[in-house]
Amino acid sequence: MISIRILLYLSTLATLIFGIHTSKLNKTAVTVSQNSSLVLKGSSNVNNFSCHFNMQELKNPIPINYYLASNTIAFEKATLVLHSDAFDCGGKMINKDFQKTLKADAHPQIFLSLKEIKRTNNPDIVNAQVAIEIADITRNYQLPLHLSGTHEWHVTGDLKINLNDFDLETPKKLFGMISVHDIIEIDFNLHLKV
Repeated sequence: MISIRILLYLSTLATLIFGIHTSKLNKTAVTVSQNSSLVLKGSSNVNNFSCHFNMQELKNPIPINYYLASNTIAFEKATLVLHSDAFDCGGKMINKDFQKTLKADAHPQIFLSLKEIKRTNNPDIVNAQVAIEIADITRNYQLPLHLSGTHEWHVTGDLKINLNDFDLETPKKLFGMISVHDIIEIDFNLHLKV
C-alpha cells in the first residue's frame, strides 16, 4: 500500500502497486476541496503573523501530467497558481505590506509546481520535490509530505523558505524598530479529489 499513497491525486493506482515502469505520459485532473488550507506564517521582532489563502480561488480542476516509475512519479505539469491578492494576513496594512514584499504589482502570481514524488520507508510519508516561483525567481525545494485517504487524499506538510532567495525585502516599520524576519513557513493542508 506504500505506492498507493504516493499517488496523491492520480487515478492510476494499480500501476504503482505492482511497480511497473512506464514512459507513457499520463493525464488527469484534481480538485482542491474547500476545507483545505494554505497558510504563510512569518514573524517579526514584535509578533507572529499568518496569511491565509482564499481556497475559493482554486475551485477549478487542476490538470496534472505525469510519468510513473517503480518508486517515483515525475510530473510534467502539476502547478498551483496562487494570486497574491487572495492572501489575507489579518488587516489592510499588513495585506498591503505583504503585497509590496512579494512585488505583487509586477508579479501578481505565485507558482507552486510539484516536480517529483519518491516513496520512503514510511507508508504515510513521501519525499516531494517542488519548485516555487515568486517575483519571477524560481527555487527548488525538497520536503516530506504526509498522506492519508483513499477516495479523497489528505496531504499535509510545511516548508520554510528564505525571502532573500527570491530577492525580496521584508518590510520595516517605525524607522526600522519593527522588522519582519526573512524566513517564511508555507503550511499545506490539502484535501484533493481526482
